[in-house]
Order: sequence, then structure tokens, then C-alpha cells
Amino acid sequence: MPYKDLRTISEGILGESSSTTFEKKVLLVMYYSELLALNFKEIDAIFQTNTRERLFNIFYLDASFVEHVYVLFLNSGINNIMSEIFDRLIRIQELLHQRKLLKSCKTTKFVQ
Repeated sequence: MPYKDLRTISEGILGESSSTTFEKKVLLVMYYSELLALNFKEIDAIFQTNTRERLFNIFYLDASFVEHVYVLFLNSGINNIMSEIFDRLIRIQELLHQRKLLKSCKTTKFVQ
């Protein structure tokens, strides 16, 4: 997708800069995450195994990351946004997998 289109859609998500809420900033992160899911199997797998609502909530709780992405967007750092969100999604996947393993250990009494 051309840079101009990304920028236009992103600005549409955020609305007026004076009324940009934190929820809209999280939606911006989700938008770029969805774009990555279209192009990378690893990211698509995250969206297939987790609901979008769950991923939204995970990003919502990571306020510093969301604000960081928003600042990158304001400074026209879309290329940096994509790589940082990619890295963050991979890390989220790792953490969710570890959580799942810990839960399974607890239920089977393998936790020491």
C-alpha cells in the first residue's frame, strides 16, 4: 500500500489531533498490526489463535508502547512503526505461549 494511503487511513482512524483519544491510538496500533498480519504468516498466526479484542486489550495495557507508536506516526516514522509492532507482536506471542505452558503445568501439578 502506498505511503500516502497509509497516512490517509491512519489519520482517519485518529481523527482530529485535538480529539485523539488513547483508544484511537490503540486502534492505530491494531491497524498496523492487521497490515502486518496480511503479509507475514507469523503475525497472521497470532491473530488466528487470539481474538482481536484480546490483542487490543494487551496493547491497551501497554500505554508506553502505544504512545511511542503515536509519536513515531506524528514524526512520519511509518517504516519504524511496522518493524516495532512486528517485534512487539512476536514478543506477545512468546509471552502468551509461556503463559499457556505455565497454566498447563499448574493443572497437571508439574510446577515445582
